[in-house]
Parts: sequence; C-alpha cells; structure tokens
Amino acid sequence: MIAAMCSRCGRLHDGDGDWNVAITDGEITGSLCPACQTPEEHIAATINEATLDYATDANGRVVTAPKGTTSSLRVHAIPQHVHLAVDGQTLEMTPAQARALCRELARAAQVADRLRGVHGHG
Repeated sequence: MIAAMCSRCGRLHDGDGDWNVAITDGEITGSLCPACQTPEEHIAATINEATLDYATDANGRVVTAPKGTTSSLRVHAIPQHVHLAVDGQTLEMTPAQARALCRELARAAQVADRLRGVHGHG
C-alpha cells in the first residue's frame, strides 16, 4: 500500500482489507479504506485488478496494460542517459547503447518479417 491513510476518513492503513488507490494521470492521488469505498468503486477496482497489470514507468508513474500482455514500454531520455522501462523493470543506458539496441531491434523485426513471409503467418 503506497498511501498510508484513507483520503476520506483519515483511517490509517493497518494491512487489513481491500484498500484502493486513486490514480490520476499516472500519479497516486489518495487511497480509500474498505469502509469508505462505494459499491461502484469496489466493483471497478475488482474488475481492474482482475483484468489489468500495474507497473511504474521510468518516471515513477503508474501504467497499466491488459493482463497477459506486456505491461508497458516507456522510454525517457535525458542528456546523459536513456531509461527504458519494460514491465516495470528499468534499464539505464548511454545514448550509444540505446542506438545499438535500436539497430538490434530493427534487425530482429526484419528477420521476423521474413520468417512470417516464409511460414505464411502474415
């Protein structure tokens, strides 16, 4: 649990119950204890938990994707480094390393395209 206090009643999170977090534009803006959640909020959270994977990107923002798919792919560049976040795991690399990775990915995509044509999966 990231937020330790209910945004509505001020109850401290004690580790018990189905607490929900409120997320706006990838930022956690609050939390709700079980007693303060409306039935609609509880149902929405249950559906989200069952159907979405949650992760954070290189900037610490919450990102989601359908369960069973790649959770996220985010790239963030600053002058000295490139941050690549895949499924919540962040890799920091130099610009030269990022360019080399792009070349390797492009080659892999070309091979996959050729194989798809050969095997008729396209």
